[in-house]
Amino acid sequence: MVAPLAPEDPPRLGEFELLGRLGEGGQGIVYLARDPVGQRVAVKVLIRADAEARARLARELAAVESVAPFCTARVLTAVPDGPRPYVVSEFVDGPTLAERVHEHGPLRGGELERLAVGTTTALAAIHAAGVVHRDFKPSNVLLGPDGPRVVDFGIARADGVTTMTSGLIGTPAYLTPEQLGGSPASPASDVFAWAGTMIFAATGTSPFAAASVADVLNRIVTHEPDLSAVPPPLRDSVAAALEKDPSHRPTAGELLSRLIDPVSGGRGRSIVELTSLGSRLAAEPAGDRGTPDPAGGRDPAGTAGHEDTAGPTGEPTAPPSARAPVFIGWAAGRGRRRALAVAAALVAVVVGALTWLRPFGGAGSQASSGTGGPGTSSASAPTSGPPSASPSSSGEVSPSGSASPGASVAPGGGLRVSDTFGRTVSTGFGTTDDGKRHWSVGVPESDYSVDGGKGRITTSSGTGSSAYLDGVKETGTDLGFTFAGDRPPTGGGIYVTAVGRRVPAVGSYRAHVSLRPNGKVLLQLIRYEAGRGEIDLAQPLWVPRLTAGAGIAMRVRVQVTGTSPTTIRGKVWAVGAAEPDWLLSVTDATSGLQVPGGAGLLTFLSRKATDTSVTVTVDDLALTATPG
Repeated sequence: MVAPLAPEDPPRLGEFELLGRLGEGGQGIVYLARDPVGQRVAVKVLIRADAEARARLARELAAVESVAPFCTARVLTAVPDGPRPYVVSEFVDGPTLAERVHEHGPLRGGELERLAVGTTTALAAIHAAGVVHRDFKPSNVLLGPDGPRVVDFGIARADGVTTMTSGLIGTPAYLTPEQLGGSPASPASDVFAWAGTMIFAATGTSPFAAASVADVLNRIVTHEPDLSAVPPPLRDSVAAALEKDPSHRPTAGELLSRLIDPVSGGRGRSIVELTSLGSRLAAEPAGDRGTPDPAGGRDPAGTAGHEDTAGPTGEPTAPPSARAPVFIGWAAGRGRRRALAVAAALVAVVVGALTWLRPFGGAGSQASSGTGGPGTSSASAPTSGPPSASPSSSGEVSPSGSASPGASVAPGGGLRVSDTFGRTVSTGFGTTDDGKRHWSVGVPESDYSVDGGKGRITTSSGTGSSAYLDGVKETGTDLGFTFAGDRPPTGGGIYVTAVGRRVPAVGSYRAHVSLRPNGKVLLQLIRYEAGRGEIDLAQPLWVPRLTAGAGIAMRVRVQVTGTSPTTIRGKVWAVGAAEPDWLLSVTDATSGLQVPGGAGLLTFLSRKATDTSVTVTVDDLALTATPG
């Protein structure tokens, strides 16, 4: 609920127009605001403005910058040194967990599942960056349309109603025994508070509720909460997280592993994989257990994740980022584990991300990755500096005299395919303009055509499309093409994927671009594995200075080179702007994908899109063989 501005409230803070009050507490006032391009944001003005508070805010904002974008409200900017220090974050249109429970009662079934997975995902990402929330509680969990988001962490806390005489920071009912004993807050403290929040969500009551603050604090140290209303096996995770000794509690990552992969306990999965998967599961609507699209819908055909079972190209009419089923190990039931087959779709996508205006270091920054699955993924530092006509450390040569814009020829390689779509084809894409390759497209072929110098793919909401170049089989490829949508993104958005290496019946390496309704653009590097689904190889990147909208042309480029390991690089930029260096770069050595493969492109329209269909145009495609 948005309340009107009070007489003492300013009409603006910097470039942000204040529209109303979202809330007020001991730390500050949160306003609903509008940014210069008309997007709604949340602006939190801190009460304290002394030198200590400003310095603390600046330090912690720097720490928060490294948090991966999973199940958190993305922070956009902050002004710690103005007359009124304030933080601007993404506006999540939904109630807090506290409001939801007070108005409608405890959560059940799918709602509780999504909450548990989403909040542990957020804490795992926060802790992996070396940040401690310090005030995890029901009012700091927002239930957005695309899943739960954890907010208000790592930011300077004001003394006052949430501070005890000993200097403790936090809400009394969600403090920990060690904090009451004088120890500082730690990741284990967040885990304890998470358990209390899950009990509140499942029962409607704080686990240590009492008539006075003194009684609350005493119960935290001495009382064992009643967990009978918490469904198993979530109950087991909550009980472990409530251990009085912080050294005996599981980490947030361990909790997440138990919830999404109870059989293996998450062994073989990196924290990037776990949090990426958790964010996708948390975004799935309660009661909708099919294969979700990146907006939280699902593939009605149930074909997602089976890349070689549909259409003439072996590509399903399903989300390009749909996953094969994974099993979440708990659900509401009579003490019995009920494995729910769920699929996961694009990250950030669906769920909110936490980066700054310079996400993960911005253009040319290195994305972190780790080991996971049967292969190994590790971040490889991208090249830096502007593109040039000379070879760079990435092993590429920037465009110069290519057959089409963006084509590049790497030393030892050569331009394999060029297509400017300068022909007319009523059904399908036909043969490339250079006559070298025929296009195999998905079904129905009538959704594909070539006209007016562009390839055209018409995609209905909740379905995907694919187009592959016949006869391509390379270990080193550099694929680039220009694309644009004829309508602005709605619902979960529009998705365009460049596939740099595809091994039929095994999997592929992809650069995936998500065009979001708020105008943001997300870039991911993805490994698809048949039978397992998609795995994020690096932290998704919200691309700075790039805006999605109807008719806005962009160029995506993916480079896949080498074997054992393979290096995967990706970038996306606005047509007409200078081409950036690689925005994301990783290496991967997954067995089965260390062989020559094909190349192509995918599109997908969110199931939640309000438009019945969107036409994505593609143009100026260039496929270059690179040393590999």
